[in-house]
Amino acid sequence: MTELRQTVAYAKYMELLGWDVDMLSGIYVYSKKIPLLGYFVKIQRPSKSVPLSEIEKLRKIKRTYSITVEPSSDKQLRYYQDYGFHISKSLSLPSKTIQFDLRGDLENVLKKMNPKTRYNIGLSERKGVKVKHSEDIDSFVNFWHESAKRRGFYLPLGKEIKSLCKAFGTKAHLVFAYFKSKLVAAVLLVTTKDTTHYMYAASSQVGNKYFAPTLLVWESLKLAKSLGSKTFDFEGIYDERYPLDAWKGFTRFKKGFGGKMIVYPGVLKKNYLISKILP
Repeated sequence: MTELRQTVAYAKYMELLGWDVDMLSGIYVYSKKIPLLGYFVKIQRPSKSVPLSEIEKLRKIKRTYSITVEPSSDKQLRYYQDYGFHISKSLSLPSKTIQFDLRGDLENVLKKMNPKTRYNIGLSERKGVKVKHSEDIDSFVNFWHESAKRRGFYLPLGKEIKSLCKAFGTKAHLVFAYFKSKLVAAVLLVTTKDTTHYMYAASSQVGNKYFAPTLLVWESLKLAKSLGSKTFDFEGIYDERYPLDAWKGFTRFKKGFGGKMIVYPGVLKKNYLISKILP
């Protein structure tokens, strides 16, 4: 499958957020300058290991103080460990996710869901929840922030969400759920060549009561299939290696849909002495 972070659209998204984008041996590398320190560099899910000689060239040009690698395979993990990279305690990408194979009949996906999840999809429809496609990114951002505040998680991500939507253009999809004409749940999806990614989602208390988020996932799976995607990626679940208690709730929700669990290698990091990179 196509790795999201190694696409032209994602590179454009990173540029919109103020990151420098470089290409090393066909792999996108992202860097940002931190005052007084130098550049922080990250290499995310590369399809192959970036040669250390290329990384060193970039490090010297940009006076890099820290490099993070989020490898795609254990082979890549060992490659970078051999050159002094160590397992990091923090990450910027989900290290564990759930993916669905969309190449067969979607009824097979439905059958593999938890019976309660499958029942709630039908219940939401019977209760009158309606699903519509939208292009109203401002409404989505406002609704997402309202939902996040209610859950005690408030981080202003309007710029990130709008930049993602702008970078992916027609490959970004907003799906809204309404109950009695009121917005009660919403999701933002983006698609690559062969995969649909579940990027941001939000719901109200009314939406939760009538299982609108559950219905939206099912509708998202159907949309992904219609767009020709071979895979649907839930973009993150709880990982014991990087424990975030706030992730446990939506992880239970996502696991109810079945799918295949994907576990990525640990995150690697290497720091450099600032004195060696300053003039």
